[in-house]
Amino acid sequence: MSNFKKEVFKNKEEISRAAAEIFITKAAEKAEKRKPFSVSLSGGSTPKALFELLATPEYAERINWRWVHLFWGDERCVPSTHHDSNYRMVEQALLRKIEIPATNVHRVRTELEPKLAAAEYRAELNLFFGQKQPAFDLFFLGMGDDGHTASIFPGTRAVHMARKRVAEIYVKKLKAWRITMAAPVINRAKTVIFLVAGSSKAQALKEVWHGEYNPDEYPAQLLRNAEGEVVWYLDEGLGKLV
Repeated sequence: MSNFKKEVFKNKEEISRAAAEIFITKAAEKAEKRKPFSVSLSGGSTPKALFELLATPEYAERINWRWVHLFWGDERCVPSTHHDSNYRMVEQALLRKIEIPATNVHRVRTELEPKLAAAEYRAELNLFFGQKQPAFDLFFLGMGDDGHTASIFPGTRAVHMARKRVAEIYVKKLKAWRITMAAPVINRAKTVIFLVAGSSKAQALKEVWHGEYNPDEYPAQLLRNAEGEVVWYLDEGLGKLV
């Protein structure tokens, strides 16, 4: 059985507040030791509410941003100014409103060709983590209605990536390129937090938690193999299902 845990909240707003608190707690632990706090961010509406919360004085002033290093678990291959860009969402919701060193923001350079953008992001991870295997302090994820997480979509080669830390993936049903971190990188994170809300996720959630292991169909099942803790922050409706 996986090491999945769950925490259940009334709604998306309460999920965001709980996620903000875990961000602050873990960031403070690293800042106290004067060590960098590595966190990978996710796209989506629930994470956006989290980032907007972290940007408010109530939360932002409790964080020593000097030690925070932001990465992206996946990115759409669109310009960083495009409304579909995960980076743009974080920039508007959070980055413009806090004092974080520009060198601490490790975005995917999606202005490059997908293969080159993926290669550069692998190099970015190598530069930050050195020869060690990447082990993020905190990794935020969402889950799609189809059970995908990051940009590891059902039936794509991303499900089986074992050697590459980051790769470019063409998602046929979306007719679009994505850049995604591989499951082995995500699984080495010290803490993974899934932020999931909404009844449309119900069937996938049940399969990811309790279904036969088949990550080709439900890629989020890959997190059953995580080395660190995996906590699902769920709304009340979803919380009753697992």
